[in-house]
Amino acid sequence: LSLSFSLFPSLSLSLSLSALCVGAEFHPDLKVFPGEVKILKGMTSTVDSYSAFWDNGDTYHTPLYEDLLKRGVTDVVVCGLATDYCVGFTALDAARHGLRTFIVEEAVRGVAPETTAAMLERCRAAQIKLIKSRDVSTLVTTPSPLTADVVAAAVRTTQAHFSTLDA
Repeated sequence: LSLSFSLFPSLSLSLSLSALCVGAEFHPDLKVFPGEVKILKGMTSTVDSYSAFWDNGDTYHTPLYEDLLKRGVTDVVVCGLATDYCVGFTALDAARHGLRTFIVEEAVRGVAPETTAAMLERCRAAQIKLIKSRDVSTLVTTPSPLTADVVAAAVRTTQAHFSTLDA
C-alpha cells in the first residue's frame, strides 16, 4: 500500500509498501488522517512496482500523480523503506513528473549500502534533495502546527519499522 499525506498545497509525504502482501499493513503508530487517500501498487504479479507512481515497466500507473495535481501539491517529501528501491523510484518518478522532491535522510533505510549509495546518486542527479526532518517545515508555504507533528510521526513510524527489521 502507498499512502500520501497531502498536508498543504505545497507538501506531500509518501510512504509505500507492496499491496496485499504480508507485512504491507500500516504500522500501528502511523497517524492516518480522515479523508486521506490510499494508493495501491504492486497489483500486477508479472512486474515489480517499486514506485508509488508507476510499475517498473511504466505500463501501469497509480492515481497518485492525478490526486496530487487535484490537490495542488507541488512538493513531495518521501520517507520509508527501502531507499534503494521503493523510496528511490518513488522520488525519481515524482521528479520526472515535475514535482519538487525531497527525501528525509533519517526517515529512510536501504536494503544494502552499495545499492542505496547508487540510488541516492541517481536521486541527486535528478535534482532530488536529501534533507533532515527538521527542515521539512521550511518547505511549507502555509505554516501550521500540524507540520512538525506529522513529520515527527512519519519519522517515528519509519524508525519503528527499522527496529522490527533489526530484531
